[in-house]
Amino acid sequence: MYLDDRLVLTAYDSALAEGNAGFVMYRASADFDNLIVTSNPLTSIYRTDFENGSAGPANWRNLGDWRVVGGAYQQASTFGDARAIAGATTHDQIAQVRVRPTAFAAPSAWAGLLARYEDDGNYLYVSLRQNNTVTLRRLINGQITQMFSAPLTVTPGAWYTIRIEVVAGKTRVYVNDQLTFSTNEDVGPPGPNPGGQWGRVGLVTYKATADYDDFLAYQP
Repeated sequence: MYLDDRLVLTAYDSALAEGNAGFVMYRASADFDNLIVTSNPLTSIYRTDFENGSAGPANWRNLGDWRVVGGAYQQASTFGDARAIAGATTHDQIAQVRVRPTAFAAPSAWAGLLARYEDDGNYLYVSLRQNNTVTLRRLINGQITQMFSAPLTVTPGAWYTIRIEVVAGKTRVYVNDQLTFSTNEDVGPPGPNPGGQWGRVGLVTYKATADYDDFLAYQP
């Protein structure tokens, strides 16, 4: 359940599998407007501002040292890979987050955002790197392919907004609302079914600590 576009409640209940939507009140009068009842467009995959640690991160699949600190989702390990995966498996997807890298433990360290996550060896990701670049890479069966790279000053302690869009065969990457990469190339991964790319969304770091906030992912 969302209130003012903020995730406030998550529940799982199979008792009511189908039905109609509508309005309900009890001993109250109210005005309603702008009703939308649809599975599309903009089907929410996952959204949270990490203000309530029990209403979001507990449902994520984590690798690393993740915790809610001061209204942000903090990854505090520089040991190696760290991932936090959330949401439903979809085909087209748009994911956005604010990220603040806080420390890099190696020249190759980075913090980023992932999409099309199938498993630990297959996903697509954007990374803000210590060597002052932003890259779009894909991991297929554990093998990394760099698709794009561009210069970007990456300063520990500074906030960056990154967004990845994989929609209708086109992939776009934005940093601070500026288009950085755009391609019609098949970005993969290949997907569990022939001819389909499906996956989840999430956060990812490598030998870096970072804070994340205002995570939004939806299916357009």
